[in-house]
Amino acid sequence: MGESTQSPTVELRDVSFSAGNTLILDRITTRFKSGGFNVILGPNGAGKSTLLRIATGLLSPTQGEVRYDDRSVRDEKPRRNKPDARRRDSGGDVTRVYIALGRKAGVRPGDLVGAIANEAGLDSRDIGAIEIADRFSLVEVPESATEA
Repeated sequence: MGESTQSPTVELRDVSFSAGNTLILDRITTRFKSGGFNVILGPNGAGKSTLLRIATGLLSPTQGEVRYDDRSVRDEKPRRNKPDARRRDSGGDVTRVYIALGRKAGVRPGDLVGAIANEAGLDSRDIGAIEIADRFSLVEVPESATEA
């Protein structure tokens, strides 16, 4: 019975990714738990977006394994929601925020926009593309909103 109360996880085990001869990720092992915020920080070009694309099954790692609740993440493809046509062009860099809640938790795009806009002090029009998978979501926000 104890297993049914555990939070879903996305786990990367010894994940590497190369583009041509360029090593982008080198043996990354990490776990993202559901029910809260998980943050990936790093400078431009550090591989944050690549890591999220691999964690969500949008890219396959060059080596290593990606598991979602002990199943291959490739079995769960996120649905893309169209970016809000009202979105302002901030002229700045954007990044994606990983949220460990998805369709199975009843998450809707409006819920994510409202929560992020409120917590980060953003106008809802500053929030970009939203991808919602069964158990996690990715939301595009201005990079300045993730800076401490």
